[in-house]
Amino acid sequence: MIKPRISVIIPIYNAENTLEKCLDSIVNQTLSGIEIILIDDGSMDKSFEIANKYAQQDSRIKLIRQANQGLSDARNKGIKIAQGEYISFVDSDDWVSEEMYEELVKQAEEHNKPNVIKIYNYKVTQAGTATVIAFTFPNTCNKKAVLTDNLKEIMKNCSYAVWSGLWKKDFLHKHNLFFAKNIHNGSDILFTWQAMILSREVLLVFKPFYYYNLSTPSSVTRSINNKFLDLIKVFNRQKDFIIEQNRYEELEHTYHTRAYSYFSFGFKRALMLRGVRFHRYCELKQFFDEMRELSKNWDLEKIDFENIFEKQKLLTIQENNFIKYLIKTWALDIKIKALWLYVIKN
Repeated sequence: MIKPRISVIIPIYNAENTLEKCLDSIVNQTLSGIEIILIDDGSMDKSFEIANKYAQQDSRIKLIRQANQGLSDARNKGIKIAQGEYISFVDSDDWVSEEMYEELVKQAEEHNKPNVIKIYNYKVTQAGTATVIAFTFPNTCNKKAVLTDNLKEIMKNCSYAVWSGLWKKDFLHKHNLFFAKNIHNGSDILFTWQAMILSREVLLVFKPFYYYNLSTPSSVTRSINNKFLDLIKVFNRQKDFIIEQNRYEELEHTYHTRAYSYFSFGFKRALMLRGVRFHRYCELKQFFDEMRELSKNWDLEKIDFENIFEKQKLLTIQENNFIKYLIKTWALDIKIKALWLYVIKN
């Protein structure tokens, strides 16, 4: 039996409205040597029936049905049974370009088959508009791809979404890299952080292939997981990992930059989409307090902030002023919306 070039792992949970578009983009890939692993994680709609229909029509598809165990468990199951040289993760509400795997395999072969490949992506809004999510990287003008060991730039600029690239299967098994089951929000951040550090070299492909769909309720960005406090677990484990790997001094400020960026995003989304009811206030206060403890000795001058307002907000955390941080978060969101409206109208 010929070994597949790519194993595509697609966890499925209540995705009946988006699953067909997702699967069509996979089964119609121009690369023939792929394996498609569908893991229905206890869906309560027609997702399993849709997946089963595709499995009956395409021998490349392996369909597994299980009681709901969560996204990490589904992805881990896929890693364990995958036969491909590389693994790709696709969310069931997203889709990919039909030439994605053929082009990425070509780039991998031209660059000595690296352990990790990262790509550009499309972000698709509710209105159906697709914009490119790109990462900046020095000295790459007019290049299609580059293999680099510049870990600080990789960790600072690349997406930590696991669907944003390919992962060599033997590399994952060698280092026992799986998704943390006790982390429900941010397990992909930790997985990517560990994999890119262990890989030492990452192939960056400067072309978008993956369509990240923001228009569905299950989208990570549109829905706020009640487990956003898990992000603190992620930040602590990221820190522990670079200490274990003797890379803390090298990556300390990159770690601070990305950790605060994810904290700020998670806090703002929880605040703006759910409001401050009493129980939510208590959760946000706990989130704030744990971030204050984590960041109390960080040097703000060595962190790459998105803007001056974020620097002021982190200073507010270090000063332990929760109410002021709430107000600054609200105010910044209002300023951004006002600027966006101004740009649209003019």
